[in-house]
Amino acid sequence: MNFASNRKAVLLIMGKEMLSKMAVFCASVLKQEKAEILKATSGLDGILAYNRHLPCLVIVEDELPDMPGSAVCGILKTSPNGGESVSVFFVGKSSSYLYGTNADCFFPKPVKFSSAAVIMREFFARRWMHRSAFILDIEKAKLKQKESLPEKIETDRYTASHIFSPFSELSGDGLDYWQGEVSGDLYGFLFDCTGHDFAASLQTSELHTVLRIHFDSYESGKVPSLGALLCNVNNDQFTAKGDDPVPVEAVLFHICFKDASLRYCSAGMPCFYADYGTGYKRIGMHNPLIGSWRGAKYQDRVLPLSGVRRILFASDGLSEILFQTGKKSPSGDAKHDDVSGIAIDLKRM
Repeated sequence: MNFASNRKAVLLIMGKEMLSKMAVFCASVLKQEKAEILKATSGLDGILAYNRHLPCLVIVEDELPDMPGSAVCGILKTSPNGGESVSVFFVGKSSSYLYGTNADCFFPKPVKFSSAAVIMREFFARRWMHRSAFILDIEKAKLKQKESLPEKIETDRYTASHIFSPFSELSGDGLDYWQGEVSGDLYGFLFDCTGHDFAASLQTSELHTVLRIHFDSYESGKVPSLGALLCNVNNDQFTAKGDDPVPVEAVLFHICFKDASLRYCSAGMPCFYADYGTGYKRIGMHNPLIGSWRGAKYQDRVLPLSGVRRILFASDGLSEILFQTGKKSPSGDAKHDDVSGIAIDLKRM
């Protein structure tokens, strides 16, 4: 277990039946600790709640309505702040569910609350322990990736936040979002490079910089569209890489509040999701990858935002697990790719 001192709070990610029992139990056991009890009834909301609140302890049930609990554990434990949390993973019958989750503790159902109480009290008693301050090169690269991630943005119109969980030590995914200084519009991108190693992390860092530079031209009006922006990025990759760039999936977006619309442009990324209050609707996208061929063309699309409550841009790794409730990964892993996403909750348009 890790005991670095995050916020003194416990996040419960579980179905409604287990949630009510566990909330009462935690409030009783941790009464002297005065720990805050946070709740989420779905995997995605639990991940976003973790990113918002950074609790020191997360308890995840396997039976969630939108994704396997094992995937939630794996995402949280390998996210930039995940090493500073402990996930207690509840499963139905077998500890084999734990493969690849990196969970710190396992309790079979039905949960023996007396045993859970002992472990939770011990956890809070030992929170003063910290990880070694020694940072290897790989740790420095991990720190650089973490520092490149955007802060949550909250305005009276929207909240923008993200999910970022490398498959192993480092991620081949990259993402960013920001509010325009002049227009107040929301801009951003998400991309997925090949691989999960040190070389992939270097490519993500480079492409992140390139995209931000080209977005400056778009925001200032020098580039007329997101499609033209991607054309420029694609051609630059061929020039820089000697006509042999590594193909990259990406999606660029611009939320324009003046006309209440989402302008987006894909480079090989097949879809994103829009929630109109009844669950996520898949919005398909079609364009070539960055690096497919020199001179490739990219076409913008526009989605009116009337009635949209949340927009979710998801990497392949997140899309593959988000709607796989009740299904097992062919490899047995909780997740088998980098997992990244940008969630934009719209308050009013």
